[in-house]
Amino acid sequence: MVEVILPATESELRAQLDTPEELASLHGDAVIVERIADGACELITTETPGLFSAMSYKARRCPTGLGWTQNLVSSDHYTVNDTIIELEEVEGGTRMRYQVRAQVGLPVGQSLINSRIAKSMTEAIDRLRLRLQE
Repeated sequence: MVEVILPATESELRAQLDTPEELASLHGDAVIVERIADGACELITTETPGLFSAMSYKARRCPTGLGWTQNLVSSDHYTVNDTIIELEEVEGGTRMRYQVRAQVGLPVGQSLINSRIAKSMTEAIDRLRLRLQE
């Protein structure tokens, strides 16, 4: 999990993270290929470059009182792929908690997956900081 205080209001952060495409663009390599309304939620299909080949998955993204959750529905590669984003206004900005948990059904060590997730999350936060400065 990454927890950071960003110098922006909660509404400014929500504007940057409100759609799956906006969040995916922060990661630079993820592409949303389909969005389908599902009540208050959305079913989204995402493609990402994998370690050996492209990976795709379908997830259900739902708003929560503090942000969003995204939970794996189906995938040929992932066995777990869940995301939680929470925003809370605090003195000096907004605290963002960003948690991703992923596992793949491939012969790859979980430590490698975890290190790639951590790197991707850190880069996404850096891109978000830059966008907030624009």
